[in-house]
Amino acid sequence: MAIAKAEMPAWMRRPGILAAVDAIIFLHYGMMWVATAACLAMVIGRRAFGVVEGCPVLSSASSLFLYSLTVGVLLYPVAIMLVGFRGMRPLSNSRDSKDTKVPLKPRQIAWKMLKDPVMAGALVLMAFIMLVPAGDFVVDRSLLKGSHKAGVGSVLRDVGLLGACAANCFVIVPTTLLRQWRMR
Repeated sequence: MAIAKAEMPAWMRRPGILAAVDAIIFLHYGMMWVATAACLAMVIGRRAFGVVEGCPVLSSASSLFLYSLTVGVLLYPVAIMLVGFRGMRPLSNSRDSKDTKVPLKPRQIAWKMLKDPVMAGALVLMAFIMLVPAGDFVVDRSLLKGSHKAGVGSVLRDVGLLGACAANCFVIVPTTLLRQWRMR
């Protein structure tokens, strides 16, 4: 017995609709990339200029981060749904009903996932994200006035943000965009 695969809805196969779908998907990924790049600029600017009130570089990076993140988050549910629709392929009769593929073992599945650059980038991102609350914890626990714990905690937080934003900005989003572009 052959298993039917999901098919892209008929209304999504029109060229104008496909262009609009691609525009929404790429706008979402673009906004998320701009948000992570602005976060990188904020952290680097804060480290370079110190905590300076009214610094135009930091306020511009902060505004850009907030606006692009807002647009990206608002587009997220629609973009993810459209990516799912876009990934559906039309049914083809080229498959034989006696397809004898050997199922992969869990170890093979895990190895295949770890070789994927997006998954590796996500694991690196998670490792750096864990530094952010650790840095906040160290800053909150620095009660002594002459203690260097607050400086160590802020460095931990900034290293976590830099690593997470760099992994997202230079590995995860570009690889995902390239895959989406090739799927067209």
